[in-house]
Formats: sequence, C-alpha cells, structure tokens
Amino acid sequence: MPDRCTAAGCDNIPVQSADWEKAVTLFTFPSDKVLLQKWVTNITLKRPASELTSRSKLCSKHFDDDSFENKDTYILKQRLNLK
Repeated sequence: MPDRCTAAGCDNIPVQSADWEKAVTLFTFPSDKVLLQKWVTNITLKRPASELTSRSKLCSKHFDDDSFENKDTYILKQRLNLK
C-alpha cells in the first residue's frame, strides 16, 4: 500500500506529471520542533500530531506555490522541493 497524505480529508498518493501543478509529492514531517509546529498548526490532521510517525507524510497540495524552490524548472519525474 503506497504512502498517503495524513491531512484530514486528503488521500493523495505520489503522482508524477509533466505539469508541476498536477504533480503530488509527499513530504516527511520535519524533525525540527519549530518547523513541525508550523506544519501542524496550519493543517488539520487525520489523527493527533502526537501520533505522527516517521512514515507520516504531507502532500504538496497543502503548501503555497511559493513554498517550492523548483516549480519554475520542474520536469517530469522530478519531485518538488520545499524551500
């Protein structure tokens, strides 16, 4: 079973597309506690943040477009990179 997004109401899995806006990249939650807190306060999770594991992921659809460093040079089979 593929990894899925842990945001409430979202079951996105990774999707490759020639168009970066249609691509879906899954990101592991950060280990930095300050950054993690920013992530979990800006989204609603399927379960409590205290239950996040190293396999928990958040998909690229939950980030603003300007969060990605490579959206202007994105090509197929490349993953989106967060700034």
